[in-house]
Amino acid sequence: MEAAEDLRAASLSVLAALVSAHCGWAVSRQAVGERLNDGFGKLMEWLVGLGLGDVYRTLGGAQGGVFAAFGRILVEDSTVVSLPPHLAERWPGARNQSGKRQAAMKLQTLLELRTDSLVRIRRSPFTRNDQAAAADILEELRPGDLVLRDLGYFVLPVFGRIAAMGAYFLSRLHSGTVVLDPATGERLELLKLLRGRETLDLDVLLGCGERLPVRLVACRVPPDVAEERRREAGANRDRRCKPSASKLALLDWELFVTNVPRTVWSTRIAVQVYGLRWRIEILFKAWKSHLHLAALHAEASDIQAECLILARLLHAIRFQSSTWQVVRYTLAQHGRQASLLKTARLLTGPNGARLREALQGRADLLADILIRHCAHDRRRRISYAQAIEHYMSVPGEPFDVALLVCAQPGDLQVVTP
Repeated sequence: MEAAEDLRAASLSVLAALVSAHCGWAVSRQAVGERLNDGFGKLMEWLVGLGLGDVYRTLGGAQGGVFAAFGRILVEDSTVVSLPPHLAERWPGARNQSGKRQAAMKLQTLLELRTDSLVRIRRSPFTRNDQAAAADILEELRPGDLVLRDLGYFVLPVFGRIAAMGAYFLSRLHSGTVVLDPATGERLELLKLLRGRETLDLDVLLGCGERLPVRLVACRVPPDVAEERRREAGANRDRRCKPSASKLALLDWELFVTNVPRTVWSTRIAVQVYGLRWRIEILFKAWKSHLHLAALHAEASDIQAECLILARLLHAIRFQSSTWQVVRYTLAQHGRQASLLKTARLLTGPNGARLREALQGRADLLADILIRHCAHDRRRRISYAQAIEHYMSVPGEPFDVALLVCAQPGDLQVVTP
């Protein structure tokens, strides 16, 4: 597996040479190619699933804080891996400007925040969007789980099934969703409700047909954040996505829906906790930038591409469950929070292997190196690690009176409303 860390775009000849070095006799590229078949692909997929199950069973998470009322804290999102164009029939992607179909694989990923561990990774073509995958989480869900979802997974019947299973959800509100008064059944005008307020926390029904009972939670964003949102909305060249005046006005607000009771979360806690969903974006960045998930040989066949991606996923699982957990624990003993991206950059690939070899038996020096090169900087920005530590230890208490606004993956910026 160490050698696999440096396989940016391994050809069959490179793989054959590595196999030869390990087994002690010469192996041809043709022999390796013949064994990269459907059966081997199914074995790799089984190993990925087995690795995920073992990781989650062996890792324990912190309890308490604002998550004390829940079981697991689940975040689901997807990342796209571009594939060589000749694989477009098996893995259809988007079309380019000339109308030619590209090739891409989508990885639907489920992350548990308490343990910072992977629960499930499911592959699908790019053409199966997140909304189509919204119900997949029901296979994994347990009573008491909390699910943090973005707009791509906004499907009202799925939210209803999550609630019916005794689990909880927190999601942004889709702008086109009908919001009804639970007492009268009449449609509510959000802009009228929000006018003159800084926050709103209201029981409503979602959808004309579903009439799903939820809490509508809203908090005004800083003016500069709202203006940037409007600039981005106006810069969209797709005429079909041209926002209406009311939609532009709603960009002044963070709008969420949840079934978590007010006795568990206040308005501001519900808004702030959603920012922790960025963790999965940091994970995807680590996969692509430092674990080289998308590095494929241009001539790789369908099964070869699948096997290489599965092998890198196995490596990502091992990194998440061993190296990353050791670094987190080590830095916590010294009162510091670990950075996932810094850890992946330092301790993966050939240089990471050389560093680990050089530090064998030198635990004191290892700790010093990790503190210098893998810890979050002490600065004004609140890191994900600081935020999750705070929320798991201090029940119902936000960061002073600040609103956590996601500035970019890896950072939660403190902004005073």
